Amino acid sequence: MPKIVDHDARREAIAECAVRAVAEYGLDRVKLEHVAEIAGCTTGSLMHFFPNKRAILEAALQHVATRLAERYGAARDAADLVDALASVLPLDATRQREWRVWVSYFGIAGFQTRLREAHHDFYEQNRAWVLDILEDAVERGELRPDLPLQDVADQIVGLTDGIGVRATMDPDAWGASQQRALMASFVGLLRA
Repeated sequence: MPKIVDHDARREAIAECAVRAVAEYGLDRVKLEHVAEIAGCTTGSLMHFFPNKRAILEAALQHVATRLAERYGAARDAADLVDALASVLPLDATRQREWRVWVSYFGIAGFQTRLREAHHDFYEQNRAWVLDILEDAVERGELRPDLPLQDVADQIVGLTDGIGVRATMDPDAWGASQQRALMASFVGLLRA
């Protein structure tokens, strides 16, 4: 009897393995062999689920974007505004690995239409999530009601990128407490 494989689940598992491989070896040096080794399979097995290396690496980027989206979605229920906004920062090993992958794509996204569009779409959605979190905070009385929330959302997206890049490039100097403190400092300027 043939083995039944959930293709979507297997593709997602391979994408997670690709995230780990890119985080370890870098986007320019990662090989299919690295992904296969982490996945515990052969490179030929990878090709049953993806047509080529590029598709696997794009799936890794999408995997990271999905995880960030899930964190922002969960953050809407956070009791603390700073915790909600900091939830996507590289505060732990998993998020550090995801940020290494995200930052790896910055350099090439400007030159590849599909990646540039993926980044654009993600940032539009990212801004919308932040805006939702801010609107909820205004309704709870945590933020001044006169704030230009669209501008503040853009500022937070930029601040998040800045903190995330710095923490990715210099994790010893930019630990979780430093990252959270900087976000808290900014939020303090917005309080009612």
